[in-house]
Amino acid sequence: MLHGDFSEASGAEAARVLLARRSLPQAVVCANDQMAIGVLREFQRARVAVPADVALTGFDDVYPSRLTAPSLTTVSQPLRELGVRATRRLLARIEDRALPPETDVLPTRMVIRASCGCSPPAGAGTDR
Repeated sequence: MLHGDFSEASGAEAARVLLARRSLPQAVVCANDQMAIGVLREFQRARVAVPADVALTGFDDVYPSRLTAPSLTTVSQPLRELGVRATRRLLARIEDRALPPETDVLPTRMVIRASCGCSPPAGAGTDR
C-alpha cells in the first residue's frame, strides 16, 4: 500500500515507486481518479501497458476519467449530493456545535471501462 495526497502528482510518484520494484502488481487500485490518471500517465511513459500489463482503477468518476486512453474504470459516486449533504451538515454544526457525528452512506456504482481489462458484468454501468 502506498499513500498519496489525492493528486495526479502523487499518483505519478506512486507509479514510480511501483516501477522501481522487481515486478509490477497485477492491478493498481487508486483512492481517486486523479491519482489513477497520474499512475496511468507514468506507466505510459515507462511503456507499461494498461490493462495488458497492469489493470488500473480509480474512484469518483470525474469527467477526465472518460477521456484517458485507455478510459479509466472507476466507482461513480453522487458528488453533487455529497456536497449538498456536507454543506447542510456544516451549517447545522455551525448553529449547534453539540450535534453528534453522523454517517451518511450514499450509493455508488462501478463503471467498467477499458483500464481494468475486463468485461462489465450484467447490470454494471459502462461507458467505454
